[in-house]
Amino acid sequence: MNQPAAIPSSELKGRAVVVARGTSSRLFCEYQDSPVISTIAKNDLISTKAAVKWKRMLETRARLLKLRGLHLYMLIAPEARYIFREEIPSHMVLSDRSPARQFTELFSGIDNLTIIYPDEALIAARGGIDIYRANDTHWSAYGAFIAYQALIEHFPADTPLNPVTAADVSYRFRQAFGDMGALVEPEVSADMPVASIRDGTTKLVLNYSGDGRNAWKRFESTRGRGHAFVLRDSFATELGIFMNESFARVDWLGGTSRLHLEAIDEEKPDIVVWEVAERRLLVEDSDHSPSTAYEIYAFDNTTPYGMTALEACDDKVAGHLAKALQGARDAAKHPDAGTPYLYLLADILRASSLFDEAEATIQRAIKIREDRPAYWHLLSVISRHLGKPREATDASFHAKKLAPHNGQFVSDCGYNLLTLGRRDEAIEVMASCRALVSDSPHLSYWLALAYFQAGDIHQARKEAINAYLLWPDHPDIYALLWMIEDDTR
Repeated sequence: MNQPAAIPSSELKGRAVVVARGTSSRLFCEYQDSPVISTIAKNDLISTKAAVKWKRMLETRARLLKLRGLHLYMLIAPEARYIFREEIPSHMVLSDRSPARQFTELFSGIDNLTIIYPDEALIAARGGIDIYRANDTHWSAYGAFIAYQALIEHFPADTPLNPVTAADVSYRFRQAFGDMGALVEPEVSADMPVASIRDGTTKLVLNYSGDGRNAWKRFESTRGRGHAFVLRDSFATELGIFMNESFARVDWLGGTSRLHLEAIDEEKPDIVVWEVAERRLLVEDSDHSPSTAYEIYAFDNTTPYGMTALEACDDKVAGHLAKALQGARDAAKHPDAGTPYLYLLADILRASSLFDEAEATIQRAIKIREDRPAYWHLLSVISRHLGKPREATDASFHAKKLAPHNGQFVSDCGYNLLTLGRRDEAIEVMASCRALVSDSPHLSYWLALAYFQAGDIHQARKEAINAYLLWPDHPDIYALLWMIEDDTR
């Protein structure tokens, strides 16, 4: 198992390829290659394999937040088809229970986790202002307010916020085509409610995508109190109207399903909310990644050098390393470019096998910001390529110290210790993290290997099985399990 390669997160590849008109002219989307929609007619939408991964991740997130005195609130935005069942076209078959309803039933018992699925509240609110735009896949401003009310009613009474009440909100209407109305012939426009808040302002949290996808947006309000940290997707666009006037500060990170624990530790919010669309419930994402929020959301698409950096990211993903490298060099030269630009450049230099320059570049970043664990982790990886195992180990210790619950960083440290023959220390380092983190296959794999080398077959098998459950198609994990079982025969 190559170390420290990150586990690639799955992406929802489905897109609206067919727009179907419902019985009352409401538009509904049909999706292609979507892990949720392609199995929409099944009664059991969440497989055993997916349930294991979700349970490990949710338990880990809730546990780690509890250590920090925080609770995890998960708001699931329903698909319109489950709110307007009687209006869907006859050829669209739905399961008896929506994916989110099944999800809630499976995982609502996890300690320190509250799942809010406001389907019943949204259905009850039908009959006045449309709760979902008739030509769009998303809820309207009014539907978002219903979801907002369902969310904040779960907050403790002492949560610092100034709630928005129904009496505070007024609506005006404007014509809009929505994300489906523009896809049909002729195009269909519809009235869209726009909310205004008394003594506040209307602040939409726009769905940043394409060149602006790496969006960490901060809103501040003199009306609100407290600090909210929200992981979001496109349903947060309208939700932001109400959240942004409830809190003195709201940090919106999107679109993402990662917890970004390192950012929570630094920003110290009063409340953590994870808003996720129902259609994304089978999209897997890992919190244990080589990059933190401070690298992922570093590049501002409103500046030329920020755009250049974003294009370099795209080129790197596409495998166009020469072009990516030139873009990263150009972006990093700008006098206003900060250390994340050096990090990006160093990472692309590493991918281009220019390890000496990569080492010098990331060390420049570390001299400026030695508190960024991702920088130390990258230095560890580069040092290994340069044949410097001790330097790699020292760097990985720094990363682990700064982010002790990131399974990627901790397993990297354990791997480095194993290469130096410091097996017992590797076990100690990884087992300490593993006591709290159950959703990192890298961590379980390297801990299993360390236990196996130490002759502790019971613990080796336990960790190898956990790694297999989290990543069953990785050949190295399967081979380790086979080796452990073969040794017991």
